Amino acid sequence: MDDGRAAEFVSVISGSDHETPRIEVRSRVEAEGWSTSASAVIHVLELDADPERVRRGFSRSQVVRNIARGEREGVEVRAASTPDQLDEFYGLHARTRRRQGVPVQPRRFFDLLWARLLEPGLGTILLAYRGETALAGALFLSWNGSTIYKYGASDPEGWPLRPNHLLFWRAIRDACLRGDHRFDFGRTDLDNSGLRAFKSGWGARERPLIYSTLALQALDGRPGLAERVLGATIRRGPSWVCRGAGELVYRYAASR
Repeated sequence: MDDGRAAEFVSVISGSDHETPRIEVRSRVEAEGWSTSASAVIHVLELDADPERVRRGFSRSQVVRNIARGEREGVEVRAASTPDQLDEFYGLHARTRRRQGVPVQPRRFFDLLWARLLEPGLGTILLAYRGETALAGALFLSWNGSTIYKYGASDPEGWPLRPNHLLFWRAIRDACLRGDHRFDFGRTDLDNSGLRAFKSGWGARERPLIYSTLALQALDGRPGLAERVLGATIRRGPSWVCRGAGELVYRYAASR
């Protein structure tokens, strides 16, 4: 890939009766028949052994002030270490996905993540509490000097307390002390200006996420009719719709 450090990710997407199957590579492919698009970006923060040096690069108005707000409000970040805390995270995650109108991954997916990655030390779930109430949570994966933000969830009623800023500050600090050299904030859609501003506020460098597609047409990143209808149904329907859609969809699609 363009920075020479990340591995290529390849997926084969089966077409419906009205779509041509395609191969998608998450990198630039310079070859006949391939088309490229950049409908998303990633944000990467370079780390230091001293977390305070990294903190100096944070936006004072967007990040430092909100970290201080969370601390004043008594928000406390804890690393999940019990199945009960995994339950708390999954509950927040399911409610967040429903609010966003997207299917939630099956619970067993997170059980396997817990057993095969988190317990062996290849990641962690952080939860932000006020008292004993979990306001927000995030799942991070760590390997080969990198920490990657993978899933986040929160309760909108807790947003004024800025729990997410404390979660990320704890994750960045832990990564520095562990000796990691980069913190990957993950993928963001190009048109999601609010999330892009949030990630850039930590001093992370934004760069395009290039997708190459071998098909009649390149992906343009816009949701189709089926996706829009599913999103509206999930947001307006009972919680079991979100979970049921996830059980069906995630059998055949990579998790995101």
